[in-house]
Amino acid sequence: ITEISSPGTYSSLKTPATATISSNNMTPTVVLTNSLTETVISKVNAVNSKELSGAKLELLNNKKQKMSCIIFDENDNKKALEECTWTSTNKPTKIVGLTKGSKYFLKETIAPDGYVLNQDMVEFTVKDDGTVTQVKMENALNKVKISKLSAVNKKELPGATLEIQDEEGNIVEYCTDSDGNKNKECKWVSTKEPYEIEGMPNGVYYLIETNAPEGYVLYSEKVKFIVDGSTATVDVEMTNELEVEVPDTLSAKSALLMAVAMFDIALGIGIITYVKKNKIEE
Repeated sequence: ITEISSPGTYSSLKTPATATISSNNMTPTVVLTNSLTETVISKVNAVNSKELSGAKLELLNNKKQKMSCIIFDENDNKKALEECTWTSTNKPTKIVGLTKGSKYFLKETIAPDGYVLNQDMVEFTVKDDGTVTQVKMENALNKVKISKLSAVNKKELPGATLEIQDEEGNIVEYCTDSDGNKNKECKWVSTKEPYEIEGMPNGVYYLIETNAPEGYVLYSEKVKFIVDGSTATVDVEMTNELEVEVPDTLSAKSALLMAVAMFDIALGIGIITYVKKNKIEE
């Protein structure tokens, strides 16, 4: 017995069932069992294609509307959801019972911490033969680009000592060291290139200058920036003004003599004016 077509949400039987009629069994019973269609959804890192946990995902129907579904969690526990939403884990997510040949949309509403929100919905169609449908959505690491600029030409300014603090005033321990380890304090000296950090956890941060480049005024304000996964690159800028130097060419004695001379000149002008005025009146 071969199945020609299966119900819409079930996989087709690929192996015919056999019934043998014999003198011992004139009425054999044949059971044909169909399994629900399976759709496996992977939420992966764009760099190494490993599963990512912490993404909030939802499945929409062909009209991009919310829908119900039957889902298996990371422990293979079956759940019937009125709204097909879930949070990704380090294992792919299995959804059963989607209609063969129908179109669906996978949408991300919250990105994993340190990653950029994928704003493109992934469109897929459940296979007509009911075999497992594989769906993959990627996330890229976020990036923070910090520029230390000169107020003169807006070019990168080397020599400033900078650090990143959290809202409690603690130096953030996430920046990457020379070996690629993300456990180094976010404290560095600026160069002619922007300072870049990948995969920084979501949060509110402050860029602070502790030592200004030679010839420049220390930037005393905190520069606030927010990492929330909404943008691929968070650009942070801090600008330094040049120091204004007053020439020290006069000694104290010279300055005093200069002041006396200026007073004498002013007094002389006053006397001359007074005399001329009296002559005019006479």
